[in-house]
Amino acid sequence: NTTGEGDFLLHVVAKDTKDYEKLMRTKLTTLPDVQRLHTSIVLNTIKDEQVIPVL
Repeated sequence: NTTGEGDFLLHVVAKDTKDYEKLMRTKLTTLPDVQRLHTSIVLNTIKDEQVIPVL
C-alpha cells in the first residue's frame, strides 16, 4: 500500500538515464492503465542497507 498521489512505487535499476528513458517511453507509458509517471533519480547512496529499525 502507498499513501499520497501514487498507486504504485516501482524501483528501476537502469544502466543510465537514456536507458531508463527508453524503458519509460516504450514500455511504461504504453500500459493501458498508466495515466502519468513521476520520476525521482537517486544521485548517491548514503546508507545501503535493507533493514532500518523503527523502534
